[in-house]
Amino acid sequence: MTYIPARRWRDLAQEVLEDADAYYEALQANRRKREAMSKSLTSFLFRAARLSADGRALRKGPAAVGKRLVRKQVYKRSNGLLAALLRGLLK
Repeated sequence: MTYIPARRWRDLAQEVLEDADAYYEALQANRRKREAMSKSLTSFLFRAARLSADGRALRKGPAAVGKRLVRKQVYKRSNGLLAALLRGLLK
């Protein structure tokens, strides 16, 4: 068995910790990059769908646009109330 001074052990431990930190940072950066890509793609697709639906409503006339705006507001409020209710129940 070879004797290794305590200072050398400390240096080795420091190198391992630095390597582990670098590896962890690389993993985190890669995960953030993948999440950003998927979020941006999802956002893009939903935005395109909303614009398409707005375009269809515009072609049908002002009554269809008004109905769509009212429906969006109703869904927004009812979904918000439902979310608050579920948050209260699941706490």
